[in-house]
Amino acid sequence: MFEKVCIKSKKSGNQKIDIVFLIDTMLFYGEVNVLVYKEELATLLIYFGEDLLNELISSGRIKLHIRQEIFGVPAVPVENEKHYGCLIVQKKDESLSSVLYEAHQSVIRNSTKSIAFSDRFSKITSAFSYIPEVKDHIINDFSNQLYIQKAIPELLRTSIPEYNIPQDLIFEIEKDSVHVMPFDTYSINSNIDVELINKIRSQKGIAYSFDYAGFILALMESRGDNYIAGQFESELVTDKEYSSLIGLQLTDSVQKSIKSGEQIDLFNQHILTEYPSVGEAFINKTINGKELVKLLVQGDKFREWLKTVPLDSSLINKYIEEITKETLADKKWVKGTRFAVTQIFGFIPIVGNVVSAIDTFLVDKLLKGWKPNHFIDDELKFQLK
Repeated sequence: MFEKVCIKSKKSGNQKIDIVFLIDTMLFYGEVNVLVYKEELATLLIYFGEDLLNELISSGRIKLHIRQEIFGVPAVPVENEKHYGCLIVQKKDESLSSVLYEAHQSVIRNSTKSIAFSDRFSKITSAFSYIPEVKDHIINDFSNQLYIQKAIPELLRTSIPEYNIPQDLIFEIEKDSVHVMPFDTYSINSNIDVELINKIRSQKGIAYSFDYAGFILALMESRGDNYIAGQFESELVTDKEYSSLIGLQLTDSVQKSIKSGEQIDLFNQHILTEYPSVGEAFINKTINGKELVKLLVQGDKFREWLKTVPLDSSLINKYIEEITKETLADKKWVKGTRFAVTQIFGFIPIVGNVVSAIDTFLVDKLLKGWKPNHFIDDELKFQLK
């Protein structure tokens, strides 16, 4: 459990990467891959600062991947109807170094320092791009009507739950035979009530109008996410609507991450109880960057223990089971041995006056071994007070 996870930026909200969630994830997972665009990289710099971010990457707490491409769905008006493109776009002449420079410049606004940052972080980050086959899979998804008939209702339920989906839902994506643009375009045949959806959105205070571009983008992003999960061989944290589609694409990476996320939430609620999570403590300045790194280092053995917890187990139950398990020091014959050892030391001149110290700090330490609550109770909670 909690071996690898991949976190990618989300499209909703102003802060597209959740810093609290990221820090809490670092505490639980052995490997945390983070995929960011320029804006999310700037967010990391704002919260962590250059030196702490460097330490988190260099120490392997996070692996930072700079995204080189974005999915685009241009809407093309053709005879009073919208047709849609399906593009994977990379800015011309954009490189890993230039993204690093621009992100730093947007926060610090000092060209000399931004160049130094770009040079420094080019060595410890990597560029991420999709392979060409991802586009082929997306096009195949468009023509897979069995998948589309399941995917579109999922998107409607997730993004517009107030809308009553027609029982005889029609949604077909057809490739245009006539090229009006330098790229392929697609038309949509559907009986979805767009006017009603826009009325619902207006009542919710959503100003911009609904069209099918959002559905096309979701189909593209979810297929891209499927590739990301396979590329990093990890659980994946992404937008909820994309997660539901990936589930239809027969991968369990998102289901694992959803269960893991629930386990972390329950663990924080019931084991840490009145304490904030590490991420919350950092954001609220209860702990500083140095203390955060110290906690993550102290948590290494805790994360090693987490790997031994089966995927289908309750983390809280396993935690309680582990900390209440009888140790070697609790066994009757060992207690007798411990008493004998301290008595022997009691007969040795000079040493006799430190018998109690030997008993507590030497014999018990050797016999008891490490348990996960040693980290939670003795180190984590102490730092979060």
